[in-house]
Amino acid sequence: MTCLLVEPEDCAPQIQVPGGSLVPRRYRRPVQPASESVRGFLNELIPYWDPIPVFERDAGLTIDVAGLSDQVVRGAIEEQRAVGQRARKGNPKKEALLSLGDREIAGLKRLATGLFDASVKPEEVESRLARLAKKR
Repeated sequence: MTCLLVEPEDCAPQIQVPGGSLVPRRYRRPVQPASESVRGFLNELIPYWDPIPVFERDAGLTIDVAGLSDQVVRGAIEEQRAVGQRARKGNPKKEALLSLGDREIAGLKRLATGLFDASVKPEEVESRLARLAKKR
């Protein structure tokens, strides 16, 4: 016994936006044996998740927050500096983005570390970022 799973969008002609042309019906899935067809359909709807590992406090699992935050913050600052380099002359954002550097990296790292060790509350993040921006 073979099977073809059909969804509503497979059954009627559609208008594709970019070209504006009428497209005939076409089926996104091949005709397969029923067991394979249903299994494939369910795999699309419900992806397989690896079992979540059990985290034990005594397992010796450590997180290097300083290293991770340094990596992420430096990447974000470099990304913003790259945006500044691509900006046109006279764009006020260009100078602001190109001036981002070690001071901002240090402030953002302190903020990330504070969030991790709970010395900074999540609701304080916005005000701390505003203070960091005003120090410019």
